[in-house]
Amino acid sequence: MIVEDDAIISLGLRIFLNNQGYEVVDSADFYEKAVQVALDKKPDVILMDIVLKRDKNGIDAATEILKHYHPFIIFCTAYHDREYMDEVHELQCPLLHKPLENFQIIHTIEDFKKQNCSPSTV
Repeated sequence: MIVEDDAIISLGLRIFLNNQGYEVVDSADFYEKAVQVALDKKPDVILMDIVLKRDKNGIDAATEILKHYHPFIIFCTAYHDREYMDEVHELQCPLLHKPLENFQIIHTIEDFKKQNCSPSTV
């Protein structure tokens, strides 16, 4: 699942991940949709932007999702704010900085696959 407020970035990630053999189940650009889709479709991996549309951010969405099940959440952000980094660290999720490089995403997912089961849905 891709949670990203920029439609062009979201589409690019979807195309890239599909080309790499991953099924992207859906995308969202704000908190409520991100939580709803995640809980309905339960993807193995969620690429989560920190800054989202509307009031709540990706850290808020991840915190709510993790109350219900435990997907592998990879945070992606262009911001280097210490508060964001501390909050992501508390959730024990990897953090990638934008602009994203495709190899960073695949490497992070592959590390997860080695440590756990092979994710099939993003």
